[in-house]
Amino acid sequence: MRFLQAQLLGLICIVSVTVGFTPALHGQTPSRLVRLELRIPNRSQRMQIVANENEMSTIEVNDVGKFGFLPSLSDSSDSRVHLRIFDIAVAPRRELGAIDLTVGGDMVETKTDPAFGVKVLQVKRL
Repeated sequence: MRFLQAQLLGLICIVSVTVGFTPALHGQTPSRLVRLELRIPNRSQRMQIVANENEMSTIEVNDVGKFGFLPSLSDSSDSRVHLRIFDIAVAPRRELGAIDLTVGGDMVETKTDPAFGVKVLQVKRL
């Protein structure tokens, strides 16, 4: 597991990439990277995370919880991302919801509790 640290206006979030989360894809090399911008729940801070296609990236937000973001691409044109959002502080992890996003589109508020603002900045082929 790789760990990155991002400091946002005094808020420290731990970001990690978990390899092989999706059992059906275990052992496959990801073909695309997805760069997301997140607006943190109950705060005005924003952060960026990078996740391999079909692999979960996680963040920990102080006083809010631990969350996972699992992007998949719905077509070969790299224009649409299906993003599943998980609460990973509980066992077993619980899916909070999912959202379909357009690459380069506006930030969209999730209908999860807590709610995140999410924007897909880029999809990059490896």
